[in-house]
Amino acid sequence: MLLGAVALPFNGWGAQSDSSAFETSGQSSELQEEFLPIHSTMQPNVGQYADGLFLAYIRSSDDRNNRVAELGLKALAYESYSRSSIEPSGVVGLDIERDDLSFFPILLFQITEDTPRLSEQARLKTQQYLANGGEIIFDVLDVRVNNSEPLKTMLSDLQISQPQLLEEGHALTQSFYLVSTLPGVQNRPVWVESDNPALGEESTTSVIIGSNNWAAAWSARFTDPETSEKAIRAGLNMLSFSLSGNYKTDPVHKETIDMKRQYQRDAEQREAARLAPAPTAE
Repeated sequence: MLLGAVALPFNGWGAQSDSSAFETSGQSSELQEEFLPIHSTMQPNVGQYADGLFLAYIRSSDDRNNRVAELGLKALAYESYSRSSIEPSGVVGLDIERDDLSFFPILLFQITEDTPRLSEQARLKTQQYLANGGEIIFDVLDVRVNNSEPLKTMLSDLQISQPQLLEEGHALTQSFYLVSTLPGVQNRPVWVESDNPALGEESTTSVIIGSNNWAAAWSARFTDPETSEKAIRAGLNMLSFSLSGNYKTDPVHKETIDMKRQYQRDAEQREAARLAPAPTAE
């Protein structure tokens, strides 16, 4: 069965209808405006995409989803600029049928029941993008992952037939932060590609599949601060992974990472013990 039998109930953000949720405010938003432009469509001057790192998403017919993708990726780009050596130049929306994908190391592809099947030209272009090291985040917004027919069709067309559940220890869980899951608005299971025959035996994970509504959580407009922070950390891991691949799983790094994970667990246990109520005397 595609993607296993894990049930992923959807609790979308669509109930949030107040347009003010999209209004930017505060110092961080002002700083974002200064150096993180949003291109809703790919601009004729493609040289800027070769010279800088733009976070890209695949445009759909739903303007609301496109806007959330823009705001989420812009927030992720800002946090990356603030926290890491990865300094994105902006955000761009792409037409998967027409635009050149090769400039962008990572693409956010939000899937809904209205997502059309890729044309043969777009399919070949997307396969070439993946074969050249690009990474696609498929985020199903409106149904359970297992029930998304457009997603199943797309994965079949792209010859991605055996995704596996993401487990702790995968490079995605340690490419920047040490995490065990990749949450968004929801914290549901995530699948990653493995053994894609179209990319060869030596390929690294180039596809991430979930139903966590990552962009909405990155934007911090539909979640509480703690949930948004966890989603940002997941997003920074995905971004870092798209640029470094399986680097963090090399044996030379394994011992250090295992030690850090153990230290993290020990610290969490100490904090839990500190907060536990004192035993009462009999």
